[in-house]
Amino acid sequence: MYELPKKIILRKKKEFAMVYNKGDSYSSHLMVVRVMKSTKINGKVGFAVGKKLGNAVIRNRLKRLMRESYRICQSEIRDDVSIVLVGRKSLINAKVDSVIKSFKNLCFKANILNRSTVNEKSVNNDH
Repeated sequence: MYELPKKIILRKKKEFAMVYNKGDSYSSHLMVVRVMKSTKINGKVGFAVGKKLGNAVIRNRLKRLMRESYRICQSEIRDDVSIVLVGRKSLINAKVDSVIKSFKNLCFKANILNRSTVNEKSVNNDH
């Protein structure tokens, strides 16, 4: 149902640097989301985990968690932005449900959700 095609993943160091340096930052205890409105690389997403967080096995698991949270939420995110998700230390012990919830909250803070999604969220919060 949901998929994450390789063509929308940031691969080049130059693209990562552009989003990381020029984008706005929104953070939670699990991750940091860098968001940049751009016409060059719009609709792309990157995932980063520093070596301080653990060995390759741990870092790859954290990237899989972040990819899964993005994959599930990607239909709710606007197409005119590029995003880099950066993992934090507390992500190591997190479950996928809490990662998805945290990512959705950061997207809401960053105002990158589609209009219909924002309206549904505000309706659900009223009840």
